Amino acid sequence: LPSNALSITTDIVRKSAPATNVVGVLEGSDPKLKDEVIVIGAHYDHLGRGGEGSLAPREGEIHHGADDNASGTAGLLELARLFSQERAKMRRTVIFVAFGGEEEGLIGSSYYVEHPVRPLEQTVAMINMDMIGRLKDGALTIGGVGTSPEWREWIKKANEGYNVTVEPSAVGAGSAAR
Repeated sequence: LPSNALSITTDIVRKSAPATNVVGVLEGSDPKLKDEVIVIGAHYDHLGRGGEGSLAPREGEIHHGADDNASGTAGLLELARLFSQERAKMRRTVIFVAFGGEEEGLIGSSYYVEHPVRPLEQTVAMINMDMIGRLKDGALTIGGVGTSPEWREWIKKANEGYNVTVEPSAVGAGSAAR
């Protein structure tokens, strides 16, 4: 080695850490429909490094957590706040889940599927909010619409009258429900 070279050796030790899901339930008001469940979820963990699909495309580059996924977590909390103010109008039960351990292999959502708050057979829809703050050049891309035949039409209808171009994409983040 040249005299000005530096050599460093390090050991990498993986440690287990607890991951927790935070769950809130807003009971439906309709005597029959309250047994149907809509799950709204977002993961709250973040690794801080970029890669494919992130705003820091090069592996290892700093990727700030506001995108992945403070935006989804903030959206989850805001929907819980708004829906809780409209309890009488909420006919179905809504379960809000902030998943932990997603970036390490969907740990939180996998745990939820194995230990749901209500039986999975009662879940009629799951909305996964991951990186929801990406508005680029006046276009909002909504991923994962291929998971249900109704999504594209619902999104198109919900966007009527707004000055935002909504481009549903079949590619998106994974869903917690199987």
